[in-house]
Amino acid sequence: MTLILLLMVLLVERVALQSLPWHATRYLKWYSKKYSYKIKDNDTFSLLLFLVAPAVAVGIFLFIFDSRLIDFVVSLFVLAICIGHYPLRKYYRQFLNAQQRKDTEAASILHYKLMGEPLENEEAKSNKSESGDSSNEEIEDPGSENEEAERPDFDSAENKNESVGETLVWINLQYYAAPIFFYVVLGVPGIILYTTVLYIAEGKFIDSLNDDSNQATASKWLEWLLWVPARLVSVGYMFVGHFGRGLEAWLKYSANLSKSSKFVVTQVALAAEGLEKSKADIEAVDAANAEKMVRLAKRNMVLFLVVVALLTLYGQIV
Repeated sequence: MTLILLLMVLLVERVALQSLPWHATRYLKWYSKKYSYKIKDNDTFSLLLFLVAPAVAVGIFLFIFDSRLIDFVVSLFVLAICIGHYPLRKYYRQFLNAQQRKDTEAASILHYKLMGEPLENEEAKSNKSESGDSSNEEIEDPGSENEEAERPDFDSAENKNESVGETLVWINLQYYAAPIFFYVVLGVPGIILYTTVLYIAEGKFIDSLNDDSNQATASKWLEWLLWVPARLVSVGYMFVGHFGRGLEAWLKYSANLSKSSKFVVTQVALAAEGLEKSKADIEAVDAANAEKMVRLAKRNMVLFLVVVALLTLYGQIV
């Protein structure tokens, strides 16, 4: 059943799950608004309870109502809202359109948005979607006057040092590969726990942790959760890309605890695709390299599903 659910969600997510009700932020915003006041400043225990409570509640619900039908429906719904990120998917499509128009300014702005920076009009869009207009939601053209007024600082060190391809590989890990990994390994509670920690720790689409210490703790926990998935996904990049170069990068960085999961997965992906990140590529917002990295990530997802299918066949997972 695991494989069937994953295939259903991944196929439908591209075309049908493109509105707010099918996105985890809607439910996590409600949960955060209702219960985040219980998190005490610089209190790890209350933060831990806040993050694990949704996963525990759903796990208890599934345990009490031990039904295959209920388990199927809940699993399908949870996977649908936890896998993918429809605003980022729209930004990527607009990025490709901007590249076709040779609009480098719009492409740079969209790269900034793909990195997950806070969106000032996201709340307005959310409210519009909740009132019933979500199916027709459109993201503003980055070339508009409002966008020009909100133009970010592209000269920051973070933006200069991250190419579009790296951003897309990181997005693939956070919103596709890692949720699937936790669902396969820990079931519905696992993917709920990961998604809750992801959105709360990043604080990009949900603003709930006002205490800097709690925010740093949540970010550290997110890094711990991503440690194993990042290394496994990097192994997949080796097999679907240039194995020799990918293996060299994987051996160099995977066991280095000082390197973040983002650094490991992006460096192995670049090596497996035979790309070298240069300053010229970053400044040009190279769409060709970005598309290569997207194709690499798609091949890796296919490999991941093949592994799940083999485990299902041999009875290791249901």
